[in-house]
Amino acid sequence: MKTIVHKRYQYYLMVLFMLFAFHPYLHSQAISGAAVQANFGIDADVYANKEQFLVPPTVSGIYDDWFFNSAFANGTGQNVIDQTNAAGLKTSIQANNNFTFEKRMSKPKNTMVGNFLWIDAVYGRDGNSTQSNSDSNTFSGNSNKNGDNPTTWALGSGSIPQKDDIVDVYGYLRRDLSPAALAVNPNGILWGYGGASKISSDGNSHFDFEFFRTEVSFNGSALVGTGSQAGHTAWTFDATGKILVPGDVLVAIDFENGGTKPLGSVRVWMSSADIANFNSRPDRPFDLTGVFDQGNGAPPYGYAEIKAKGGGILTNVFAVVNVTAATLGPPWGTLEGSQASFQDNYKALQFTEFGINLTALGLDSRNVNQGPCSNLLGSLIVKTRSSSSFTAELKDFSGPYLFGNITDVAVEGNVSNPLTCNNPTATLTATPTPPNATIKWYGPSPDGIADGPFIPGNAPVVSVKGVYTVYAYTNLEGCFAKKTVTVLENKELPNVNAGEDKALTCLITSIKLSGSSSTPNATYLWSTLDGNIVSDGTTLTPTIDKAGTYTLTVTDPINGCKKADDVVVTSTPPTPIDITCPEDNIKSSCFYADQAAVDAAFDTFKQSFTASGGNGTLTITGLENLTPPALCGGTVTVNYNVTDSCGLQKSCSATFTITAPSAVTAEAPEAVNASACAYADQAALDAAFETFKAGFKVSGGCDAKGEIQGTP
Repeated sequence: MKTIVHKRYQYYLMVLFMLFAFHPYLHSQAISGAAVQANFGIDADVYANKEQFLVPPTVSGIYDDWFFNSAFANGTGQNVIDQTNAAGLKTSIQANNNFTFEKRMSKPKNTMVGNFLWIDAVYGRDGNSTQSNSDSNTFSGNSNKNGDNPTTWALGSGSIPQKDDIVDVYGYLRRDLSPAALAVNPNGILWGYGGASKISSDGNSHFDFEFFRTEVSFNGSALVGTGSQAGHTAWTFDATGKILVPGDVLVAIDFENGGTKPLGSVRVWMSSADIANFNSRPDRPFDLTGVFDQGNGAPPYGYAEIKAKGGGILTNVFAVVNVTAATLGPPWGTLEGSQASFQDNYKALQFTEFGINLTALGLDSRNVNQGPCSNLLGSLIVKTRSSSSFTAELKDFSGPYLFGNITDVAVEGNVSNPLTCNNPTATLTATPTPPNATIKWYGPSPDGIADGPFIPGNAPVVSVKGVYTVYAYTNLEGCFAKKTVTVLENKELPNVNAGEDKALTCLITSIKLSGSSSTPNATYLWSTLDGNIVSDGTTLTPTIDKAGTYTLTVTDPINGCKKADDVVVTSTPPTPIDITCPEDNIKSSCFYADQAAVDAAFDTFKQSFTASGGNGTLTITGLENLTPPALCGGTVTVNYNVTDSCGLQKSCSATFTITAPSAVTAEAPEAVNASACAYADQAALDAAFETFKAGFKVSGGCDAKGEIQGTP
């Protein structure tokens, strides 16, 4: 018995010696268990509205979680992981128990839901190495440890113990912007949540949730892009402890003794040169616990354990395992046991969940040189260790998953069309990245540089040319992108000339108008309210036949602009015919010396008929084939008629008359028989004879004269 006792004490002493000797490697801190933080259940079940392993369990109907199932628990709490195609995924898993896939957040990145900013979330189904399966993401060597430079890790396909074989992994970032959170920190409180399950449900969990600041990828044998400071991004600080560059973060969650004792350790990758006097720097974001692990290829860098500045992590890190009962698994089911059997539920002790107040631990930081759109984190890798020792052998890993990597907001602006006469308005549209970014339009700019007035709507319709600016905002304060677009205007009027005014007459009863335009490929349209277009109304030279105002409208086919010009067509009244007719000519034949004089007088008479005015050619009748009257008397009537080309007519008549003289009549005195005695002398006789001769008279004729022949 003594010997046995002695050996037993030797054993205990050896264990105690190892615990003290390797204290830095075994160090971890007590953390809190199940809780609801920032309206998210950290309670080892994965469904909203029910907190199965909270103490006491509740059916709140209000808290968010990874998934939603109204049959499990209904309420206003929402799922953070996208559940679409759950039935199809379930079928694929049941057909192939080594089927892997990834799901993202159920809402676009950085979506405000109530008082909470949903930043990013990811779910991953990892491969397994049960039966003949090969897990493509494993630590394939025997010297892979936390604290190593990741480029030294031996990675690839392989087989790992079931107790270390990952099935499901979860990650989620949320910022609490409730009034209570804003009262604590003006930027709110940043929470990180994680969860994982293994093939084995033994209750012993040794998970590392490692957050890289870069976008890491896995090429089948190595991690690519992990960082330039010994395979990481190192935290760097100024002399006061103020963060210059935030680096990688590792959250180690360990459950032993059937999952009843949660232990946690939060670590940051930093240089050993920054450790000295760190806790005395006034602007430090956190305190160091004194534990610092660096491994293969890492010096001078390593993982330093931290706690809240001036405190611990007990009230800032929460973790829990579904110890007492099974709980409903993902909507597509899960796997468990040596056969990787399909299960709807997580068996008791199979699922581990944690939440961490990143703001309280000083991890809510960006590079001082980065803008508000820069990455909050970058990538997530979930690993398992063989034991609770931080430097125990790494076994399995899932990922890397892009996580908390913010795609810088971008926006492209578009203008539907230039402003034209056909399209006097244009629609402004924007294509933002991410698609859920808030869009705001301003414009037009007063000077081409400054923003114009705010325009409501995501796709405003504008009618003024100029420079417009579109902004795309994310829910990250100060994170936005802008782009300018130019709304062009083409409202130049076409050239048009309807031509010179024209006139219709009785001779010109229709005419072609003579419009013109220098606008290429223009279209033409003539119109009138009081005229009449006979033909060719869509050409530059239509035919019209009525007086009026004619409008030529020219349309530019490019911009639809129209311009009109008028031409006036008048109707000129016909010119009247003026005629001159002589007075009737009535003369005795005695007026004329002879017939030749009559003929000459008659010609002169005809020439006294004249015509003027009228329209076109005057046609005169009535003067032809006329014979002068005879000297001895006669009458000729001239019927003078004038007609013009328009059909106007005017006439008159006059007569040329020669009247015959009366007949010649001789009158003799009575005979005188007187005695010679009757006369005193010869002179008296001569006187009496003269008196007798004076009694002879002639009348009629043309100035008839008598001649007395004989002597007394």
